[in-house]
Amino acid sequence: MPNTAAPFGFLPSWHPSGIIRPTAYVSTNATDQLRLSASTLGIYKGQPVIMAIGSGGGVDGATAATGRMVVRPWTANSDKLHGVFAGIEYVDASGKPWVSDYCPAGQTFLSGARQVVYIWDDPLIVYRAQMDGAIAVGAYGLTGKQVNGSNFAAGSTQTGLSQATLSLTAPATNSQGQFRVVKIANDIDNTSSDTYPNFEVVIQYSLYVTNVVSL
Repeated sequence: MPNTAAPFGFLPSWHPSGIIRPTAYVSTNATDQLRLSASTLGIYKGQPVIMAIGSGGGVDGATAATGRMVVRPWTANSDKLHGVFAGIEYVDASGKPWVSDYCPAGQTFLSGARQVVYIWDDPLIVYRAQMDGAIAVGAYGLTGKQVNGSNFAAGSTQTGLSQATLSLTAPATNSQGQFRVVKIANDIDNTSSDTYPNFEVVIQYSLYVTNVVSL
């Protein structure tokens, strides 16, 4: 309930077309696997993600070859977001295939095995997420207000869900916010006066659209 801190990441709520589907990013060999073996960061369903292009150096504790595109979890409000992680198919180092809502930190992969990473990457998708605390009256009631995120890397290995949240700390005027408020979520037990209210947002700081700073 919104009076209890029970974050669930950023989960799709609706889309203007009425259709929500993730994009399947498919790798075919060791040099284009989107998740690196033994990455020090886990990645969870509902966690915003970014794309990084390798330069032969380290990415989250693993090495990314030059030119290799890597899916990484969102780690800061300065990250330009690609979308939201929806799940993964992979083969571990022992040869066992997995279909999972999350990919744990330290997971190793069979070299050259196929990976499929599912990402909700349509910039028009509206997501539902929980605020990380009680808001001031009227502070987030205005549609179009920009907000940042918090608890970027948090997630549950039991549910596979991200535990990332919306931040009470609003971006400064003329600064970039990560998300734009669409409205308060329509949950029957959810109001803006709750301790941890749920809101509907879209990605504001996106790879795919021209970004506009906060008013």
